[in-house]
Amino acid sequence: MIILLGAPGSGKGTQSDRLSKSFNLPYVCMGDIVRNEIKSKTVLGKKMISFIDKGDLVPDSLINDIFIFNYPVLSDISDAILDGYPRTLNQARYLSSLLKDSSIDLYVFLIDVPDKNLIDRLLSRSRSDDTLDVITNRLETYHREIKPILEYYGKSVLKLDGNCEVDVVFSEISNHLKINT
Repeated sequence: MIILLGAPGSGKGTQSDRLSKSFNLPYVCMGDIVRNEIKSKTVLGKKMISFIDKGDLVPDSLINDIFIFNYPVLSDISDAILDGYPRTLNQARYLSSLLKDSSIDLYVFLIDVPDKNLIDRLLSRSRSDDTLDVITNRLETYHREIKPILEYYGKSVLKLDGNCEVDVVFSEISNHLKINT
């Protein structure tokens, strides 16, 4: 299983898409799923919109429910890419509890990008939730939540420079996976 960690705008989605196509792996992008729930005006979507509009994380219980609902899409969870999940320590623990009876190899990548670059990227993508106030709040939340996740996964985390060209980041991830699989 491949877990891509990183702040909003770090390139997780781009790398997930490329990895999925290159290695023929399914992936779950929690951000896309959350946005789809909101767009479809589902019960969960309506609950999540107030958090998203402020740049807050959606509560773990809702995100875990969405993850488990989409879990069957991953026919073989060991060969899957998770983009944007887990985002909190509780979500990481929940994921571990789902995997506890398996011998799945876990590959955790952190795509690291300085906040100034993230702000520039996010402001240029023109999404309704990408205002400076919301972005600033999302980045503060990200920095607060990522530290315990990195401690939880420890030495399993490979930190990548997300300021590099997309192809360079992709090559680093791909090479690591090829060496270790």
